Amino acid sequence: MSGRFINPVWIFRRFCSSGPSVVSSAKENTFVPRQSFDLPASFDKKSWFPMHMAVQLKRMEGKLRTVDLVVEVHDARVAITGRNPVFAKQLYAIRPHILVLNKKDLIDLVKYKQPIEDFYHRQGIEHVIWTNCKDSMSRNAAIKNLQDVIKDHLQNMQRFNRTVKTEYQIMVVGIPNVGKSSLINTLRFSNLNRGKAVEEGSRPGVTVRVQNRVRLLDKPPIYVLDTPGILYPHFDDVDSGMKLGIRITLI
Repeated sequence: MSGRFINPVWIFRRFCSSGPSVVSSAKENTFVPRQSFDLPASFDKKSWFPMHMAVQLKRMEGKLRTVDLVVEVHDARVAITGRNPVFAKQLYAIRPHILVLNKKDLIDLVKYKQPIEDFYHRQGIEHVIWTNCKDSMSRNAAIKNLQDVIKDHLQNMQRFNRTVKTEYQIMVVGIPNVGKSSLINTLRFSNLNRGKAVEEGSRPGVTVRVQNRVRLLDKPPIYVLDTPGILYPHFDDVDSGMKLGIRITLI
């Protein structure tokens, strides 16, 4: 390779410009970033969807007959975007649903908490619980609040085909790496003073299949099913996917 210096700005402009490559002079900047990321019409947006997610989603649907309540955990940093709409259609459309926004310490609650809650109330989601499972100082009140909401739902709702059961069962769902397993372990320790029952980690994909149920509470007896993170199979447009990826990267 020759010793010529290659300007990285020129490379960026060459590949990001919406029009033909133009090398700008020092006096005139003609660089215009493209406004959309167009893919060929034949591009298969579903081709990336991991097979284990499709398989486990079907298993989750099959478990609904034994479930009284669905708890969806989501990352508070992307509180409105990024949720998997498949859950609404295939899981909690037929079961009561609680939304838990975890990692609340990573956003400005003073600025965003009320607008986010107002948004979800307009969507018909009555209970939005904010948690931070990593901070022992702030999690106690949040976990207590979540426990109260869960017990209130379980003890006052219509149980349909599970009226003869003396125990309750909830299913925890969400996209990868939002803290589902951490929340389960925190609830279990808070109620039973027992160690971790499900594996957790900082990287996504630690849980890859629907787990055996774990006891969460003694009075009333409540069990929980941990599930793998399930992403939406595709975005309707590439821009939405790009914006979500950039937003998560920046925060």
